[in-house]
Amino acid sequence: MKPALVFVYGTLKRGHRNNYILATSRFVGEGVTVAKCRLFDSGFPVLRKGSEHYKEQNAPVQGEVFLVDSEVVMYKLDQLESEGRMCHRRTKMIRLDNGRTVRANTYVGDTKFWRSRRVRLYDLQGPQYSWPRWEHRGFAEL
Repeated sequence: MKPALVFVYGTLKRGHRNNYILATSRFVGEGVTVAKCRLFDSGFPVLRKGSEHYKEQNAPVQGEVFLVDSEVVMYKLDQLESEGRMCHRRTKMIRLDNGRTVRANTYVGDTKFWRSRRVRLYDLQGPQYSWPRWEHRGFAEL
C-alpha cells in the first residue's frame, strides 16, 4: 500500500478511545479542514460537508493528521467508520498548524444514512470547540 495521510476529528485522535488503531501510524500534526464543514453528535462525531441552509453553523473542523502505511490499519479505519454505509472515505484539504496544506483522507457522513436520523449539531462557534462526553471517556470505561 502506498502511504496515505488520514485526517481524524473524534475518537481516533490521540488520547481518545479509538486511537489505538493508529498506534503504528506516524502522527504528522494538528490541523483544520480548509472547507467549512459541520459536525454532528450521534454519540460520536460525524463530519458532514457545509450546508447552504445553515451557513452560520459551518466552520473549519479541528483534528489531527496521521501517515498510514498499512493496509490493515486502513481496513480497521474503514470498519470503524462503516465506510460505504454510514461514512465515505473522501479526500479533503487540511491546513496544518505549521501553515502547510495537505490532501488527506477523512470520513464524511453519508447524506442518505444521516438525514433520516436525529442528530445534534456540535457548537462550532468561538475559539474553543465544545465536545460531548465521549471525548473524555477512557477505553476502559466502555
